[in-house]
Amino acid sequence: AGNAATPPLGRAESSDAGGMAAGTRGGADLADHELHGVLRCLHVEDDQMLRFTLGARLFGGDDVECDVAEDGVEAVELVRNDVNAYSLILMDNQMPRMDGAQCARALRGMGFAGVIIGMTGDPSGSPDRIAFEDAGLDGCVDKTSAGLAYIQQVMLDMTSAATGAASAAEGEAEGATAGTTDGSGTAGEAPGEVVVVSANAAATCL
Repeated sequence: AGNAATPPLGRAESSDAGGMAAGTRGGADLADHELHGVLRCLHVEDDQMLRFTLGARLFGGDDVECDVAEDGVEAVELVRNDVNAYSLILMDNQMPRMDGAQCARALRGMGFAGVIIGMTGDPSGSPDRIAFEDAGLDGCVDKTSAGLAYIQQVMLDMTSAATGAASAAEGEAEGATAGTTDGSGTAGEAPGEVVVVSANAAATCL
């Protein structure tokens, strides 16, 4: 069974029940794609059927955009193009060419500061799973219905936090524009402020 409530995102500790570690993450850079509550994700999975079934259940909403990588090598190349391209990476461990543990270490080494969730069939406490969890993950869940439900809740929390922050920032920007006048007494144009919400900011709302 999964946890009753979604704990804060944390790194390198997983629950036997498939939950995510408690804790906090370091500061992530702000990213343009997170405007207006859009959650941009990368799904890294070598199994074609799982890419289809998990993708349909997790990434079908209007407020979610998702790219797919078939292994760690493809994931690294996608992130290398833009280290701030994704808020959330969902990653398998056992993959050809570059496994999940190697990929997570490479992504963190490149400066990726978003959320990385491992989703694996490796048994809890096994050497492969421990190495995966210690490679820079924010959490690791089992490939079960409980693990899937947990990821859905994390995504919902992240999207809600981004939407709320974007709405608040929009209101502040409107207030600043209304209060700005030029020398003739007419309202002047305030510099446009683009407010973005990072995965780290979203994590504090979990």
